[in-house]
Amino acid sequence: MAAVVGHLRLQDFPDHYQPVYDFIRHPMPPAIAVSVYIVGVYFLVKTYFLEREVVGRAHKKFQAHGNKLPVAIHGVGSVVEMAVGCAAVCNPDSELLAKAAAYLALFVNVPSGAVLTSRVFGIKHLTVAGFAKFGVLRTMEAYRVLYVDYRLVPNLWILLQVGTVVRLLGWFVLPYSSSDGTRGDLFTEPAIYSFNILLSGYLVAAFVYPPELLLISLSLYATTQLFWPPRMSVRLRPKAA
Repeated sequence: MAAVVGHLRLQDFPDHYQPVYDFIRHPMPPAIAVSVYIVGVYFLVKTYFLEREVVGRAHKKFQAHGNKLPVAIHGVGSVVEMAVGCAAVCNPDSELLAKAAAYLALFVNVPSGAVLTSRVFGIKHLTVAGFAKFGVLRTMEAYRVLYVDYRLVPNLWILLQVGTVVRLLGWFVLPYSSSDGTRGDLFTEPAIYSFNILLSGYLVAAFVYPPELLLISLSLYATTQLFWPPRMSVRLRPKAA
């Protein structure tokens, strides 16, 4: 606990913690930023064009609730912020680009994501809490870009990459298709999808926040489980190969 308190200086909010990387003194190498951007674009193309039937099935719930517009706003906003954020990271002296990325996060992506959060599928105390936590963190990082130092924009942009990691794990690491079902039916199977969200969030956050804060953040999921206790059927769970 002392180590956690040492990392937090709440009286200095929003400059209240020391990120893992000091991007103010040592900007992110442009080659790394561009490589991450290319990977992100690849997974967007794969998700929304090459595998659009799988994603279409996953989005039926949003369509049923009349949430197609927030989904579209969030998707387009994320694509634009990914590009603007990459440009800002590659040009660390550009205050304009950095603040543009922060405003996109604050006024487009975080609000549209908040509209969708309560209706995400999966195990609620993991998925709803996970998306809500990232909304808060992205808001805080955007605020730090605007009011602490615009050169902190790589941290905001790194958190945006959680979608890329979700797709990477969903396509290539976690089980994707069942042995007797349709292609991609395990991509959004509740337990697998929820684990994907949890793991992706921590993998990405580990590039921004120190490990002590990541560990203590697990208390969020323990708390939300009191409000959304899991309701899973043992008879319907998939069998491990």
